[in-house]
Amino acid sequence: MEIVKGQVTDVDGVLSIFKIANQHLQKQGIHQWDDHYPSRELLIADAEKECLFGIALDGRWVAAMVIDDVQEEPWERVDWSYHAGRVLCIHRVVVNPEIQGTGLGKKLVRFAEEYARTHGYAAIRLDAYNGNPSALAFYERLGYEKRGSVTFPRFALPYTCYEKRIVRYHAEVVAIDPHVEESVTIATNGITLEVFESYSPKQIHVGHTYPIVFTFHEWGMMEEAAEPRQGFEKEGSGWAYYIYGKFHLENHQLDAGALIMDLEYGAFADYGYLHGKYVRLYVTRLECEFVEE
Repeated sequence: MEIVKGQVTDVDGVLSIFKIANQHLQKQGIHQWDDHYPSRELLIADAEKECLFGIALDGRWVAAMVIDDVQEEPWERVDWSYHAGRVLCIHRVVVNPEIQGTGLGKKLVRFAEEYARTHGYAAIRLDAYNGNPSALAFYERLGYEKRGSVTFPRFALPYTCYEKRIVRYHAEVVAIDPHVEESVTIATNGITLEVFESYSPKQIHVGHTYPIVFTFHEWGMMEEAAEPRQGFEKEGSGWAYYIYGKFHLENHQLDAGALIMDLEYGAFADYGYLHGKYVRLYVTRLECEFVEE
């Protein structure tokens, strides 16, 4: 189930989750929400600011949250630990009680953490109602640390404030193995292009896409040919062709599949044509070590 950004047209669906969840909590004597909070107007404002996110199942919203950099006014009195860098705040986390226990709450929080990591935030802050021990235990299991408590009008019990440092990593490429799915042979003289070497940036960062360069060398008597097509360079006794691909790093894993690329070759001066011949170039291994920044 994909987490998507909520639109104004989704607000009624999100509000219905809060109503169902509030009824469920009230039956347990947990009064963390009421008929006035969160309001439809507040959720519309969240959607207009593009900070409302959630999960829909079969066209029906089943979980939602708000992430932004707006800290509640009472939070100013909390003894927070991380002050260097920007802070992302989590508000209004809700999961339909009919499907609680399926990991949707954790999925939302992990999404917020990855959002913080890829958008340059140094920490996440949130609060949870003291009368909801399940919520308190949930955030503590996910590594959030207590920093104090605050009170809000209309609510009998305080809210515990939590904070978590966001650790950012970069990866150092230590090995890369390119592979050609099929050989490409020039029709008239049997010269084959093969992978000769590869290159990638030394440091790469989570959530970003990077170029990668493969060098194909076509050896033989190409020095006698006319000037090659654009993209070829003279190298030794032959011509080298540099092919550019890319890879993406997400969730601390390298998406090597992003390196797959189909290449079509054209005329080689007096040496004939490949007539729409394709070669598929991909990477079989892209090994990295992750280093905390």
